[in-house]
Amino acid sequence: MNNIDPEANSSDHDEGDDSVVIPLVLPDCGWATIDYEVTVVDPNVVLWVNIWLDFNRDGDWDDKVDCPTGPAMEWAIQNQYLFNLPKGQTTITTPAFLSAHPEGSHEQIWMRITLSEQPWTGGSNPGTRGNAGSGPQTKYQIGETEDYFFIPEITSDEDCPLCEDTNGDGVIDIQDLIVHITQWLSSCR
Repeated sequence: MNNIDPEANSSDHDEGDDSVVIPLVLPDCGWATIDYEVTVVDPNVVLWVNIWLDFNRDGDWDDKVDCPTGPAMEWAIQNQYLFNLPKGQTTITTPAFLSAHPEGSHEQIWMRITLSEQPWTGGSNPGTRGNAGSGPQTKYQIGETEDYFFIPEITSDEDCPLCEDTNGDGVIDIQDLIVHITQWLSSCR
């Protein structure tokens, strides 16, 4: 599927196209997750998902951007292992990752997502610039690779004071809400 140029879409017609759920919120030096859809044809095949995001907008996915909470790796999702998925379409959420952007940037970001039958272990040109995101020298046997150009929604803690990983587990979820409620109750005595 040609999803960089939607007008030229020439799907492979296997009724198994996968996609990323848009819009994406990628806070600067904050935690993010991505939802994506996977169409499983054979439930006995294990799958691996990798996602690269060109945070510094230099045209490759080889870098990391320093943030106060740690490095935001352009290889954001590293070998997410999918197994025991039912036949048909399933929506998956990635593990949390740090995202980053050049200061004041509202430029498009280039993202690649790859679904394959094997983990990514270094690409077709190991040791060379621009290798990240490339497939293996022996090629993938099954799966799909999609590229996206988009302007992410960038939020900060000031924009959403409750959108914070207060318990430090890398995920913004109900456990963080419990921490907020506990702090609120303790201040109301």
